[in-house]
Amino acid sequence: MASCLSELERQAQMRELSTTRGVNLCSNDYLGLSTDPHLKEALREGLAYCERMGATGSRLLSGHDAVWDELEAEVRCLPPEQKRLCSSTPASLLILAFSAHCRVLGM
Repeated sequence: MASCLSELERQAQMRELSTTRGVNLCSNDYLGLSTDPHLKEALREGLAYCERMGATGSRLLSGHDAVWDELEAEVRCLPPEQKRLCSSTPASLLILAFSAHCRVLGM
């Protein structure tokens, strides 16, 4: 193992794990949302507000929650360009939920 590592180092192929500094354009965090203090606070508030979190499955199977009515009402009030973010993908729904929540908080 040591000889393999030495060979990688000799060929300038040795890699180290480190925290990326600055804008990371090679990940899904190119907007820097993972370190945004407003988003972290919005998540804390959302977790404190909701009884359940995470994927609960279809509402037909696991039950309905009033928080979905509230979110859908917020979505209906969004301008058309933000409504276009709506789709069946979890990622776009997450973006929509965060933008709606941030709008309510005045961010």
